[in-house]
Amino acid sequence: MAPVRISARLPVDLYQRLEDRITTNKLSQTEAIIAAIAAYFGADNMVPLVERVSQLEQRLAALEQD
Repeated sequence: MAPVRISARLPVDLYQRLEDRITTNKLSQTEAIIAAIAAYFGADNMVPLVERVSQLEQRLAALEQD
C-alpha cells in the first residue's frame, strides 16, 4: 500500500518539541511523526529503527546511572 500524505497544524510548543526530537535523534520530520503516531496507537513495529535504537540507548544510559 502506498503511503498517504497528510498535513496538520501544530501549536508552537508542540512543534518545538517535535523539532527537538528530530535534532536529538537525527530523524527526518516524517520519521519523527510516524514514530509519535505509531507509539500513540501501540504500533511499535511501525516505529522507525533509528527511533527504537535511540530509545534503547536512553534506557541503557538511565540504567547505567543507577
